[in-house]
This record gives sequence, structure tokens and C-alpha cells, in this order.
Amino acid sequence: MSLSLSERRNTVVDTIIRKECYTCDSLMPPYVHHCRACGYCVVYLDHHCPWVNNCVGFYNQKLFFLFNFYALITLAYSAVVLTNNFIESVYGPRAALEDLNGADATAAVSLFAVYLGFLFVLVVFSDQVTIILNRMRMIDRVNLELKRITERQVNRYGYENYKLSFGGSFGLKWFLPIAPTKVLSVEELYN
Repeated sequence: MSLSLSERRNTVVDTIIRKECYTCDSLMPPYVHHCRACGYCVVYLDHHCPWVNNCVGFYNQKLFFLFNFYALITLAYSAVVLTNNFIESVYGPRAALEDLNGADATAAVSLFAVYLGFLFVLVVFSDQVTIILNRMRMIDRVNLELKRITERQVNRYGYENYKLSFGGSFGLKWFLPIAPTKVLSVEELYN
């Protein structure tokens, strides 16, 4: 006895929809993964970030992106101001009159910490730009490296991913720390 196309499709979809999380017994559509650190299933789970003590997924990826963006701007400004002050104190007109003191050493250590922080945040920010642009989560990148999936299995939509993550077309709302209000349906996760 042969099943019709609609019956076969419904059987396959029902089988996929019945997939449940082993840990919390919740429904697990595609692109949903369980975070062991938080104990929750998260849509488009990228990673669990120890710096913000939370998972980075679909509903807070914009906030994490903006956190890194504004941290990068702050660290760049701090680096410029500290570098200017340090150069002025070491090579300025009063530098010949005084020896280097504790304030100059503190400024040098602070400058090193700011440069190091800037490089770290720059790497994380660049990674988030790539992740949103390609809608490729950390899990997908690991699976791609281990050759569990192919390049063709990764959905890449570029600007459309930014509109989805940031809540619409480019505008002032992109720079405000407002989480996306769109609620993804199960059908959207399967498409």
C-alpha cells in the first residue's frame, strides 16, 4: 500500500517535529540546541558567553553585537586618549625636567590593557559580523570543519540576516539596544 505525497510529507514532518530535547524534554525544531550551561533550549544558539553569563542566540544576538560594538568604540576612544597622554608625559616639554614616575608606569600598564582589550573585542566583534552575515552558528562552523555538513547545507542570506537579527531595514533602531520583537514560528525554522 503506497502513501500519497501529502501523507508521506506529513509523516516526515511529524517525525521531525517530534524530535525532543534529551535534557529538558521540550520540542526541538531545527536550529534549536540545548545549552548545558543555562539549561535551556535556544533558537540559533551561537555560544554560551561567560562574559555576559548568558547564551547568545537569535533573541539576544543583536544585544551581544551592540555590546561588542559599543565596547569597541569605547576602547578605541580610550586608546587614543591614553596614548596621547602617555606620549605627552614621556616626550612632552616637561618630560626632560622629570624622571618617569609611578603615574607614567600606571599609564603604560593601562595602555597595554586597553590595547589588549581592544584586540580581544575586535576579534569577537568580527566573529559576530561573520556569524550574522552567514547565519552560521558556532555549531555549524564546527560541523563544517569536521565535515559533518557541506558548504551547500549552510544558508547564507547576507543583508536579510541582518534585517532578521536587528528587526527590520537599516535605521536608527539598529543602534538601540532593543531586542527583536519577531517571534519565529516552527514553520520559519523549517524553511
